[in-house]
Formats: sequence, C-alpha cells, structure tokens
Amino acid sequence: VNKVGENLDGIEKQLRQASQRLIANEKKYQDLYENAPIAYFSLDSQGTIIKCNRITTVLSGYDAGELIGHNVLEFHVPEPGDRRTPEQIQKLLDRHRSIKDFEMKIRNKSGEEVWVSLCVETLYDFQDRLAELRVMAVDISERKRLEQQLLQAHKMEAIGTLAAGIA
Repeated sequence: VNKVGENLDGIEKQLRQASQRLIANEKKYQDLYENAPIAYFSLDSQGTIIKCNRITTVLSGYDAGELIGHNVLEFHVPEPGDRRTPEQIQKLLDRHRSIKDFEMKIRNKSGEEVWVSLCVETLYDFQDRLAELRVMAVDISERKRLEQQLLQAHKMEAIGTLAAGIA
C-alpha cells in the first residue's frame, strides 16, 4: 500500500510540474503574439475580426475592443483601377491558397490612409470548411511614399531629356 501511495505521489508531482511548464509556455507564446513587431489578427470565415495583437491596435489606431466584432472590409480603402481587391483575396482563399505580400490600403481611426502588406493563412475545420483566417500585416506606407517620389523623379528626368532634345 505504501508503494502505491509513493507512486501516486510521484505521478502527482510529475503532473504538477508538467502543468507548470504548460502554463509557462502559454505565457511565453501569448507574450510573443502580443508583442510581435508586426500586426497579427484573426478573422472568422465571414471576415469578422475575432482576435488581434497590440501592433494591430497601433497600426489601426483602434483599441482591441473597437476592432473585435467588426468586418475587416470596413477598413479597406479602394484604389482607383486597382486589380488587387478583397474579392481577389476571397477567390484565392476559395481555392485554398495562402496569400503572401498582398498590398492594400486601409483607413485608420484618425482617417489617415495606411498602406499594408498582408500575408494570410487559412485554417479549415474537419469538414474542410474555412474556419479562421490568420493575418499578418506590415505598414509599408513609407516604402510606398518613396516609390512615388522615385516615379515622380523619373518622370521629371524624362521631361528634362525630352526638353533638351527639342532645344
């Protein structure tokens, strides 16, 4: 009887240690998610935000409570003539394709337009139905501004070359 009691004590101690390790790992991964240097957010199959990290709130200007429950399309800013649309994202997802480096504009809480690059991974349930979208977003506004300046400089250079050729 003593041996059984000792075995149970040993098993209980192992279970307690395993539980403590699981709790420590959960805290570590929660910290990694919350304090990641890029925006992470999750959407349900309808595009409703169900979870987001701290950088998502910084990028959008909204608190997590203001974001969760809203459809992500509410923040999309359509670009005239842009072929990269939310509908295009949906078509890719319908074909079970991941999305990498999909650039689009969003509007933050202060009304400012922000360019983001999105990567989207999908999770499907056991019946192969879309269950969740996991999205990573990086602010690329500065890069887009510099690209626009470079394009403008090239235009001015072409005009200068054309003017010199005419003179």
